Amino acid sequence: MKWNLQISDKFWGRFWKIIAICNPVKAIYRVTLNAQPKGENSNTAQIKWAIRDFQAELARLQKEENLLRFQPCRGDVGLRHKEETLEVLKKRIRSLDEKIWELGKKLRDIMSEAILNPN
Repeated sequence: MKWNLQISDKFWGRFWKIIAICNPVKAIYRVTLNAQPKGENSNTAQIKWAIRDFQAELARLQKEENLLRFQPCRGDVGLRHKEETLEVLKKRIRSLDEKIWELGKKLRDIMSEAILNPN
């Protein structure tokens, strides 16, 4: 007996949102690999999804950094902890900026190649 199950995209969207809460990195890569908007090349669609997800993560980190920066701290220990946390956030923000830039460059290369060679 074969089961013919069709699960809607709406269900998978909710499912991956739940996973994103538990493990955001795994969910981002899983969604970018599985999601393919109709009518687009799968490579460009995956790159666009990855860029969008990384931009959302970048916005979240920048917001977190701004909130932490303006948070008052007490004493030297609190100040050191705050500075260490800000350094970690800055490194993650820089790495996400680089990833977004590299993916954007890759997307532009693919698009320009498709325009130059329409075969």
